[in-house]
Amino acid sequence: MSTIKVSVAIADAYIDQILKVVEALRAMGMDVEQVLPSVGVVNGSIALDQVNRFYQIDGVQHIEPEQGYQLAPPESDVQ
Repeated sequence: MSTIKVSVAIADAYIDQILKVVEALRAMGMDVEQVLPSVGVVNGSIALDQVNRFYQIDGVQHIEPEQGYQLAPPESDVQ
């Protein structure tokens, strides 16, 4: 089972209940790494094939996969 890192945006109406939303995320299988209650974001990892299930949790507004990047090696012509 492959996992991806995600940022979960919590709906404004649920910001004061963010810990309950975090509990629900964990119960569904999210490996929570960071909770940012002041901005309503939860960071962590979830199974790639389970992403859509997390939208069933009350308070989950959006799930954004982490965007990766790769720098060119120092000897590359791009630099």
